[in-house]
Amino acid sequence: MEEAVYTYETNDKKDMLFCLHGLDCYFALWNLSQWLRNAIKYPPEDTHNEYIKGLEEARVQLLLAMEDQGVNFEMFE
Repeated sequence: MEEAVYTYETNDKKDMLFCLHGLDCYFALWNLSQWLRNAIKYPPEDTHNEYIKGLEEARVQLLLAMEDQGVNFEMFE
């Protein structure tokens, strides 16, 4: 039986890309979470409460989506 050779050109390309770019995805999510946090904490003076509530809900949904996948930001502290 031949031993499998894993290269960029094999069927496992997606798996390899997930491994290579997992940290990139983490930092993209972290940056989005921090942007939402700062927009909620330091809104411009003319910002409506409904807009801030929407940002809060978006951040909650982001964290819940991560939790559903079994990951959170505290895992990497």
